[in-house]
Amino acid sequence: MWDHNVKTSNILGAINIILGALVITLPHFILPVCEYFGMYMETKMGMLVPMKCHYTAYVEVGVGATIIVASVVLMVSNMVQTKKALSIVGAVLGINVMLLPTYLTGMCGMASMPCRIGTQPALLILGVLIIIVNAIGFFKYRAKKES
Repeated sequence: MWDHNVKTSNILGAINIILGALVITLPHFILPVCEYFGMYMETKMGMLVPMKCHYTAYVEVGVGATIIVASVVLMVSNMVQTKKALSIVGAVLGINVMLLPTYLTGMCGMASMPCRIGTQPALLILGVLIIIVNAIGFFKYRAKKES
């Protein structure tokens, strides 16, 4: 049978992979940002350029992919210290999921924009869930001894 530690790693890793995939797909397909509604900023020269939410959506792809890679490593690792470290990394990535739409790249200024109504709140919820899952992992692994 499976070691309890391995089962915990597989469950938490699988949850993180799902959450990472949601971080990637949410701003593009599930609750898309403004560009998917044909909304762009017009410059004084008459050029249409993407709004801030466009950049947030694409940076979230990188954060989500990193969450998935860290989760796969968590699932295949046998070392408790590595699992604890990856849980910390996962929690920090969850914080980044939340910081991108709020403080780092941001979203559009008007509260009525699609990115502010749907994408931003959903990313904040995903970030919190990622932090919780990784905090559970960290405290589970903290109690374990190196085998």
